[in-house]
Amino acid sequence: MKICFFAHIPPPYHGQSIAVKTLIDGLQADFVQGGSNSDKIQVFHVDARFSDDVDEIGGFQLKKLFRIFKYVLKALWIRFRYGVKNFYYVPAPGLKAAVYRDWIVMAACRPFYSKVIYHFQAVGLGEWVQNQSNPIERWVSNSLFQKIDLCLALSDFYNTDISLLRPKRIVTTPNGVPDPCPDFEQTLLPKREQKWDSINQLAKASDRARDTQRIGEINILYLSLCYSEKGLFDAMEAVRIYNEKIQEAETNHGFKARLTVAGKFYQDSEKKRFDSLVASEGYQFSSNGKKAETDRMVKYVGFAYDEKKDRLFRENDLFIFPTYYAMEGHPLCLLEALGYGLPTITTYWRAVPDIYQEDTILLVKPRDVEGLACAIEKAIQQPKEIFRNNRTRFLNHYSKEIYIQNVKRAMLSLELEH
Repeated sequence: MKICFFAHIPPPYHGQSIAVKTLIDGLQADFVQGGSNSDKIQVFHVDARFSDDVDEIGGFQLKKLFRIFKYVLKALWIRFRYGVKNFYYVPAPGLKAAVYRDWIVMAACRPFYSKVIYHFQAVGLGEWVQNQSNPIERWVSNSLFQKIDLCLALSDFYNTDISLLRPKRIVTTPNGVPDPCPDFEQTLLPKREQKWDSINQLAKASDRARDTQRIGEINILYLSLCYSEKGLFDAMEAVRIYNEKIQEAETNHGFKARLTVAGKFYQDSEKKRFDSLVASEGYQFSSNGKKAETDRMVKYVGFAYDEKKDRLFRENDLFIFPTYYAMEGHPLCLLEALGYGLPTITTYWRAVPDIYQEDTILLVKPRDVEGLACAIEKAIQQPKEIFRNNRTRFLNHYSKEIYIQNVKRAMLSLELEH
């Protein structure tokens, strides 16, 4: 089976581009292995990179218009030069500039390809077309986006939105990522369990002694796009509230929490707000009633990938991602946290709860900072089995191999249709 993949891979680095790269790399590796080509997919890739950085995503720039035509011409050349009849595309959510771009691509390419595959990495397109677009936008979108041969959904939760486009078929294929921690059992798990045992012992000792001094520290990681709707500022406020409650408690059998923030800021205004909060008095630890300005609750370490990201996941004790992002799909950061066995505090939002099983979740209502602060304390009290449970959940449902096989199976099924 031959497929033209019209989708960008990193850079810029974000969930969609990483998921596409993982899929393409996996299918290409599978294709060159031995065996019959009847159950393999040959990839022809158009790296349709419209944005050079995350802050350009979803907006209009003149350069994007020129790139559209360049990429479309390449896709048409692939169609006729190599006889490729199947077209893979990642549609935009309900953002006007991005939807207009998709109009051009679909109008130019869809008539020449026999089958079209949509891989939804964000949600909201169906809702926008049917309920938010004007009559002309709705007519054009319905003409170009309806009756897609195969739509890949990240979760059953999103089928309602996708169904508004009246596709011929929807198949649920959750994202997956390469194993971020192959040495989990040998190296990381013993360290996590040892620290958890120390936390429990110190907490019990402190409670018996009625000790009012802090005896430990919990390190919490936020690693994603630094954006308010992704829960960045809610995470910060939750850490502040948690520390404030611990400071005011008559008996301190808890641990002060530090938040490490990693990622790129989407808006300059939010970076300024972040810097102002981090430096403010409320985000400093107290010492004998005085604020120590050099002892901050929150630190920013910039964009993290590869070795830097690996180190952050290994060094921290909890992961927090209290998203309420309107177009949230299937956050890869949550899958990676599972792979490292990290207890994760996140939200009842979209398909996020589907990622977990009951004994591994610490879910809070969106924008409930008090609930997030309570969840931090609850997370510290989790039994150390949570590490293994999260890791097992990752291996059984969100590994790269499972992801590739699920998508491949759905794509190959198109060849059985007449």
